[in-house]
Amino acid sequence: MEEYSDELIEEIKDNIDIVDFIGEYVDLRRKGREYFGNCPFHEERTGSFSVTPSKGIYYCFGCKKGGDVISFCQDYFDMSYDQAIKYLGGQAGISTVKTKVSPTMLYLKKSTRKKKKKPVPTKHEILNEKILNDFEKRRINKWIEEGIPQSIMDCYGVMYDRKSNRIVYPVYDNAGNLINIKGRTLFDNYKEFNPPIPKYMNYYPVGDVDYFQGFCLKKDILMKSKEVIIFESLKSVMKLDSFGMLNSISSETSQINIFQVKILIHMHCDVVIAFDSDVSLEEIKKKETIQLLCSFTNVYVVYDNKGLLGGKAEKNSPVDKGKEIWDELYKNRIKIER
Repeated sequence: MEEYSDELIEEIKDNIDIVDFIGEYVDLRRKGREYFGNCPFHEERTGSFSVTPSKGIYYCFGCKKGGDVISFCQDYFDMSYDQAIKYLGGQAGISTVKTKVSPTMLYLKKSTRKKKKKPVPTKHEILNEKILNDFEKRRINKWIEEGIPQSIMDCYGVMYDRKSNRIVYPVYDNAGNLINIKGRTLFDNYKEFNPPIPKYMNYYPVGDVDYFQGFCLKKDILMKSKEVIIFESLKSVMKLDSFGMLNSISSETSQINIFQVKILIHMHCDVVIAFDSDVSLEEIKKKETIQLLCSFTNVYVVYDNKGLLGGKAEKNSPVDKGKEIWDELYKNRIKIER
């Protein structure tokens, strides 16, 4: 177990609001200066679980469990002390990497320290499902030719926008709320337009990506799986589905943010990152969020070091060249060591 300075522990606890943090997992109600709810550690109906923000502690009068936000992480998520520190440090935006600091600098750092705000995702507008009626349900021949069956596209709500000549699909958050429509142009020469038209387009404003595309549809499968595969796009998820592997979701970008790391940690399974060929192994390994994730679970990367996908310039997904090449890349996936 690593040793952490008292100053670091204090800084982490100062920057995590214990009521907000525990309130994500326990329905708390304020009574005077304290908050009460049903204990998450034993079955009850009396609401004997209390949180005292002025002291930064919680305590259950029923099962006698209590402590600070660190011990809550350990007990609730079955984390080790090291894991809890690194997880909360990531939540608070505080590095937990040990560095040597002189006593003078330590004093100055403590006396001038400003409280950091915990990263909070922007809220998404929940859209009315009726907006999907603006699009056509029809065969998407281009994607069928690329090996994605129409039946799989139907499962994900893939449709056609005649006005912009785009393949469109609904974007749902992890709770199953419609929050966006995403479109991909069918014009192969989209860059030649004046002005050029975007390859992908969001039909509605989007904030932080605090979800995985496809998660709400596959939640039961993913929770039973020992492994989850992360692609950049929903199209790659559908292609892997057609290969018979149903345990993949899309991060919507070529990176995994802190909100998505939190989701993955709670899934308690291995993570396989399968980004497009233009993203290097070193780029993935040096990301702070990936390093944080490695503290909690095994993280692998599907990486093409033989040029099977055509190199960086091609920007191909690991599934774009068919099942045989995917199988080889997946078989030789690389584990990221801490």
